[in-house]
Amino acid sequence: CPVVSTSITDVVTPYGEMGLVRIADGASDFAAALDEALRDSESDVWNSKVDRFLAGNSWDVTWTSMRELVEQSVRDRHGPLTKNSQLSVGR
Repeated sequence: CPVVSTSITDVVTPYGEMGLVRIADGASDFAAALDEALRDSESDVWNSKVDRFLAGNSWDVTWTSMRELVEQSVRDRHGPLTKNSQLSVGR
């Protein structure tokens, strides 16, 4: 699905820089970007590019990576996690 966003840092980099979303600020620029994005959505090349990027950068992939980092940090500080281990903030 084509996306148009204002210039939010986390959207501009990497999505805007890679041409996966259109970035626009202001009403007339936003309207023009919407027209371009709708044309993009009909392009097999654009769809393939977006699909390839998102396959490795979905929320599931991001969540799994973040969870592994948190668990590794806990293991480094407190030893192996058990099934009943609970993370405690501030320890």
